[in-house]
Parts: sequence; structure tokens; C-alpha cells
Amino acid sequence: MATRRTVELACDLPGRHADYVETHSFTLNGQDYEFDACTKHAQSFASVVGKFTDYARVVKLDSSRPEPRIRRTAERRHSRDIRAWAKESGMDVGDVGRIPTKAVREYEKTH
Repeated sequence: MATRRTVELACDLPGRHADYVETHSFTLNGQDYEFDACTKHAQSFASVVGKFTDYARVVKLDSSRPEPRIRRTAERRHSRDIRAWAKESGMDVGDVGRIPTKAVREYEKTH
């Protein structure tokens, strides 16, 4: 039996469907944050943050702090596919957070 999975992109701000989303990362008071935004909200974010970057210093990352990793849409789709497959296979996988290594390995073996 064939299975069809559909991935719907959504902007995190209104939580509505979006044709395109960008992942934005930032750090505030030592805490790292990340969100997916549609073009409209990405421009708003850039406009607000841009007011402060004109006066800010660029911080060079040292070896103790890894480079921020930007997740692309394709990577998020891949993670969703693994979660869906693992749940269908009876594995205990949460809706968010880290996917167990065992689930990823089994998925890679079968696909």
C-alpha cells in the first residue's frame, strides 16, 4: 500500500500556512532562540533588529561556542518523515525535540 505524506510550511508567528519560510536564529541574554518566519515576518524581524545592529559589535565565536547551525526546510521535512515512520513502526518518538538515534538509524536502513 502506498503512503503519501504532505508537509505544510507554516510561519511560527501566526501559525498559518506559508509558501516559504526562513529560519532565524538569535541570542538574547545568553539564551539561543530560533523561529521560522514567512517573508513578511522575516522582513519585520530584520527591520527591528537592524536598528540595533547599526550600533552593535560583531562577536567572533571562539572554539568553546560552536557556530550556529541553520536548519533548512529540507532538513525539517526529513525529521518529520523520520518521526512519522518511527511512530508508524511503533517506536516511542515525541512530536518535538531530539529524535532517538535508534529511530534515525532504522529509518536510514529502510529508506
